[in-house]
Amino acid sequence: MKKTFVLLALICTLLGTSAMAFEVAPVIGFNSSTLNVTGATGDDAAAVYSSKLGMDYGVLASFSMAPLVSLQFGALMDKRKYGVKETIEGFGIGEAEVTMNYIQIPVLLRLSVFPGLSVGAGGYYATGTGDIHFKATETPTGGTPATTETDRAWPTTTKKSDMGLIASVAYNIPIAPLVSFMVDGRYLLGLTNTNDDPALPGETDKWRSIQVLAGLNIGF
Repeated sequence: MKKTFVLLALICTLLGTSAMAFEVAPVIGFNSSTLNVTGATGDDAAAVYSSKLGMDYGVLASFSMAPLVSLQFGALMDKRKYGVKETIEGFGIGEAEVTMNYIQIPVLLRLSVFPGLSVGAGGYYATGTGDIHFKATETPTGGTPATTETDRAWPTTTKKSDMGLIASVAYNIPIAPLVSFMVDGRYLLGLTNTNDDPALPGETDKWRSIQVLAGLNIGF
């Protein structure tokens, strides 16, 4: 009887450990992104870039690798948006809001530092998809602003692929057995120079993003 009890306890322990060894989290959230531009020339040298809010959604998955340590990866639709404003010599002021869609694959190593609280570090790969949406407003000197919106194919002067580093802080709130509500704040540091314009060899364009994701962590 004692051996049976010990065996049952061991089985329950193994099942419990196995159940928490893998988690899937459907997530949705937003990002605040901009381009960090250096080495621009001409009118572009005085251009001012600003962050805009975009949307993110997708799935994250985590594998336990050791006590308190897990490997997390995912697939996200990452809608990045930024603003740019510049004074055009002999014309006036030009402003644009640019939306670019990426499929992002993040991979992070996570460490639990407190019950429910974890930090993560890793990298991401992203590839552009679909058209780029431009909302442009031109204001001639002494004139009336005119706004136009267009969708354009990805230009050959801008690289579609982007790679970078990620730092993350996440908090999980248990709401049911094997289920928790998760909020994850991330900073993405783009390393790829997305400028591929041979006419601008000295210009460097790199993404900078703050990302906030929320969803349900489901253990198996």
